[in-house]
Parts: sequence; structure tokens; C-alpha cells
Amino acid sequence: MKLLAMLAVAVLVALPWVAGSYFVTVLIFIFFYAYLGQAWNIVGGYAGQLSAGHAAFVGIGGYAAALLSAHAGLSPWIGMWIGGALAAMLGAVIGYLGFRFGLRGFYFVLLTVAFAEICRVVALNVDAVGGALGLLSILAGLLSRRVGAPMLLVFLALGMLAGEDGVLGIPYDVFTAAYLIGSVALAVILTKPRRGWGA
Repeated sequence: MKLLAMLAVAVLVALPWVAGSYFVTVLIFIFFYAYLGQAWNIVGGYAGQLSAGHAAFVGIGGYAAALLSAHAGLSPWIGMWIGGALAAMLGAVIGYLGFRFGLRGFYFVLLTVAFAEICRVVALNVDAVGGALGLLSILAGLLSRRVGAPMLLVFLALGMLAGEDGVLGIPYDVFTAAYLIGSVALAVILTKPRRGWGA
């Protein structure tokens, strides 16, 4: 089993140099959606609650990382953790309201849909997060103020090409696989009876 895990990691590390970028991108999306599926498994399967607000958590995490990168110059890899903490705080608020008032079933779904809708309306109507145009308007405004409009297209093109090799030379598919493995490990830990959490 240990040999199989080491072989899988070696394949993931070598994959960007062997396979095309399209295949690696598809693999990253597979890992990302499997990671989200594990979140559904924990909330809906083990906790027995149906949540329709996962888009709000992903949106808050993504917007926080992008805004911190655009305005504070913070690395998106650090901003990702801050975004995750902000999404967890929203989850704590939803959890508190749901459990405080004993919401289950359809009523809990309505609570999560309401928070997802609030996040959508805020994202569409608040200029600080780009409004209806999204973050592209914020980034375009920052670049045009700093470098002038003609260089905007050059920097946008460079931004699309940057980071193909990953972070510190570690490919992105390894990071997404690590998050997927972490979520599966969390689900396994939550189901262990000796911890007092599972059945």
C-alpha cells in the first residue's frame, strides 16, 4: 500500500512534464470536484444535513484570495488559507443558527440557500469586490493605473501563462491531490468511534 502511494505521488509529480497542459488541467478539476464532493459527504452523509450553500464558501475563499492578492500584494497561496478561514467563519455562523434553532431537513436547506443568495447579491452589487463585472474589473483597473492601458493586455497575457510549473517547482496537481487526500483523511477521522464523533 505504501509503495502504491509513493508510485501515485511520483506519477502526479511527473505528469506535467509528460502529459499536455489540458490533461493536467482536467486532472486538477477532477481532484477539486472530488474534494468538494467529500465536503458534501461530511455534511450530508455523516452529519445528515443537506446544504445548498457550498457555492458561498467557494466564492468567499476565492474572492478573499484574489482581493488580498490584488490590493495587499499577498501571495494567493497565503490568501487561500485566509479565504478558507473566512469561509469557515461563515460556516460557523450558519452552523450556529442552524443548531441554535434546531433546523433540520428542508429548513436547514433554506438557511444555506439564503446565505448563498446573500453572498451572490453582495458580490453582484458591491463595487469593492468588482460588482457585476467581477474581479476582472478590479485587476484591470489596478493594472491600467499602474502601467497604462497599452500594457494591460501584455500583463493579462503574462498572467495567464504564469505559474504553469506550480509553486516552488511542485506541480498544481500535487497540491489538489493533497487537498483531496486531506479531506478523505478528515472524513475517516470523523467516522472513528473512539474519537466520539462518529457512529
